[in-house]
Amino acid sequence: MLIEFAVTNFRSFRERQVFSLLPTNIKERGVLPLKAVNYPKLQVLCSAVIYGPNNAGKSNFIRAVGALNWLVENSGQFNSNKKLVANEFFLFDTLTKNQPTTFEIDFIAPNDKRYSYTLSFNSTEVLKEELYRYDVSNMGKITVKTLYERDKQNIKFPALKGNREGINFEPNQLFLSRGDIEGNKELKTVYSFFANHLFVYQFSETEYTGFLTRSYAKFSSENENSKIPELIEHILRETDTGILGIESNLVDQSKVQFPDNVSQEIKDKVFEQLKYELRTRHKLFEGDDEIGEDTLPLSEQSTGTRKLLGLAPMLISALEDGDTLFIDEMNTGMHTEMSSWLIDLFNNPETNPNNAQLIITTHDIILLHKDLYERDQMFIVDKNKNGTSQLYSFADIKGQGLRSSNNNRLFDYYETGRLGGVPHIKKAYLQHVIMQFLNDAKAQPKEQA
Repeated sequence: MLIEFAVTNFRSFRERQVFSLLPTNIKERGVLPLKAVNYPKLQVLCSAVIYGPNNAGKSNFIRAVGALNWLVENSGQFNSNKKLVANEFFLFDTLTKNQPTTFEIDFIAPNDKRYSYTLSFNSTEVLKEELYRYDVSNMGKITVKTLYERDKQNIKFPALKGNREGINFEPNQLFLSRGDIEGNKELKTVYSFFANHLFVYQFSETEYTGFLTRSYAKFSSENENSKIPELIEHILRETDTGILGIESNLVDQSKVQFPDNVSQEIKDKVFEQLKYELRTRHKLFEGDDEIGEDTLPLSEQSTGTRKLLGLAPMLISALEDGDTLFIDEMNTGMHTEMSSWLIDLFNNPETNPNNAQLIITTHDIILLHKDLYERDQMFIVDKNKNGTSQLYSFADIKGQGLRSSNNNRLFDYYETGRLGGVPHIKKAYLQHVIMQFLNDAKAQPKEQA
């Protein structure tokens, strides 16, 4: 379960920005927070939405979470000269090029214990790495213990037990990652949060739909005993898609033709993308009489249907396992009612009994009308005059006369730009420029074809 994430000097984020899922003091909440098992006083938000104009930094924020996740999962296998490509410092300030990128994360691990992890690094080495654990006594008193503190290659272990001094690590490797590989029990549990319970999905629309579709085909083919595909088919039948079911089959590799000059390595990579074929089943009619079923390639379905099919396994798996999902532009191509329903699965304790979380970015301000979020679950990313991204929640905005029970007012205030985070379009000026262009083009004699 994610509690907070902070980023400093990464892409459009120059100054430290904190994304907090700790609820504020809102009376009569419609969306109840999650409760941590071992921390009776700790409550955490189950979902959040991030708004902002194009190029404001919403995707950069999602990418920051993904960068930390990637480093934890992969740096343990880096060779000594591997660059830390996740060091994507703020480009438009000469000072930040010589400063580290820093990620901080506060979370509940699979062992139901709370940890805080900080990482600072440049393009060649880890500069600082710290891991803390929150212990609770029988009387409820919380003590923060330092498991390890790393300053470049120097490391101390005030409270980390088990194998520790024997863990070797290169300057570009995270000690957390190496500790998992070397079998330290506590570090393996912490690592598991990143590897098995924190997921970040971010693609272009074409990549997005293609990836998600392949994900469903792979999942259904490799998890024959799972009931999730059956549940997804039920969802498709009951959400007005006209789909009765899904057929997933492996493509016969011998029937995929390549030019003679294509290497086997490229063939294998292409086939990996094309190895699963999905077809949707539909009712077949003769006039008004239903006479059976027929199938269509999934490519014939709408973008929204394909996205739903791809998202469904990861959303349902998250609800089943208590995962935290970050999804960039989740509802693009989907009807607002469909995306609202998916979000509400995470807001409803009956469908989210395992403390799963869903954080999305969107431009769909209609979601503000749906009573899916309280003010502290709604965030804005906007850029200041220096081009740096700033992140804040609607709950941080004071003096607007907003009430948690009045999302219609939030909608109106956001749409009119009073809360920030909307594109500033000089409509009258641009209309004049376009009209002038069209008039000039009309005045010019066209060349004969």
